[in-house]
Amino acid sequence: MKLTDGQGVDVVCENIADPTLWPGAFNSLAMGGRLVTAGAHGGGNVNLDVKRLYMKRLRIIGAAGTSPADIVQSFGSSGGW
Repeated sequence: MKLTDGQGVDVVCENIADPTLWPGAFNSLAMGGRLVTAGAHGGGNVNLDVKRLYMKRLRIIGAAGTSPADIVQSFGSSGGW
């Protein structure tokens, strides 16, 4: 939040699901932000502030693995970033 002057970020890519790191990732989202999670190496059980989820219109998106084409598509690029 410090880096964005309190505005937050649009997207957080998270692949650990660690209960000590999750709150920071989730709380760094801007209004309408998205948290993309693709792993549970940290245990997989985290607390979720549902009030914040609704009030800030946040989305949590789960994914089971990616391919290079998925990464290219997520950046809206043909690969020449």
